[in-house]
Amino acid sequence: MNQNIEELDTIEFKEEIAQRLELDFEKDIFDLIDETSNIIDEKRKILDLYTNKNIELCELDTTGLENIKEIKCYYVSIRDKEDYDEYTYIIFDDLEKARKYYNDFLLVKTLEDWNKSPYNYFESFCKPGDIVSQDIIDYFTNSVPPVTNYNNFVQAGEPYDGRLDPEDFNYKNTYTTFEKENGQWIYRGNCFKNKNKDTSNLVDDFEVRNNIEDYKTGYLLLQDNNVVAFLRKNGWEIDIEAIGETKIIDKNGNNVELDGEKLAELIKNETLDDKYDVIGDTVLQVHLYKQNKEGDYEYHSYTWESFDGIEEIGTDFKDIMKYMEETLDYYTKNEREIEEEEENVQ
Repeated sequence: MNQNIEELDTIEFKEEIAQRLELDFEKDIFDLIDETSNIIDEKRKILDLYTNKNIELCELDTTGLENIKEIKCYYVSIRDKEDYDEYTYIIFDDLEKARKYYNDFLLVKTLEDWNKSPYNYFESFCKPGDIVSQDIIDYFTNSVPPVTNYNNFVQAGEPYDGRLDPEDFNYKNTYTTFEKENGQWIYRGNCFKNKNKDTSNLVDDFEVRNNIEDYKTGYLLLQDNNVVAFLRKNGWEIDIEAIGETKIIDKNGNNVELDGEKLAELIKNETLDDKYDVIGDTVLQVHLYKQNKEGDYEYHSYTWESFDGIEEIGTDFKDIMKYMEETLDYYTKNEREIEEEEENVQ
């Protein structure tokens, strides 16, 4: 807030105006202010219907009044519905500054707003891009020593969660992050340390870069060690899960039963062919999901695939990559026809 801006309560505001008018405060300054004030704009700040405040942008002009000093200023009045008779006033000598404060106040979310809200968790109360007040910054920096603390960039000290960073494929903590822009604090979401990009939708934004490691590390996002590979593309998702069957033999001709986790590990490490001769079928299950209007991925269908049957995928990871790409390309290209077929079946 600019240093020449004064925040006053109801009585202090009247005293300040009386002083500017060079009048004795005991005179009927209340009526005079009402008579010389003009409401430029009036709105109500409503946050999810749990709290609201009346806010007015006003001009006070005594020009032309007899025996009264001429002054012209602007003020913003703020009234909480729970304290109807109590006002807060902010006085400005410049209309543009007053209007900026007025417009910004309608957008700024405060600690008081959060406390009055039904939300216990900050990420439910605030969304990335929201403007927040200084007292929210103070709350996070004073609760736990911040992990990042600069004049224009703050990250809370306690990790929010962990995500796979697609830049280096390392699993990292994320932190509640705020960045100052044009003098205002902006909530950036939950970001990696020293980063300002929200990671909440990282799984949806996961970009495959056409190399083997991307597909292998993708399974970590699902937190399922049975998953060999994972891909999202054009609103579709596919993952390939290793199930494990008895019809696998080692190099000495012995039958071996591998569980899904071990089988997935061998495939990802490209060591399956080195240790085993795969002669069985139905050892992989392919799951397909479709993104809905809300952005969530809903289960669509599944199929069984074998290593060396008619529907062969292959044990080479490049073959699996190619299979996933081709499958999602097919569903993207033929999405309308597939939906019509499903409707006819139903």
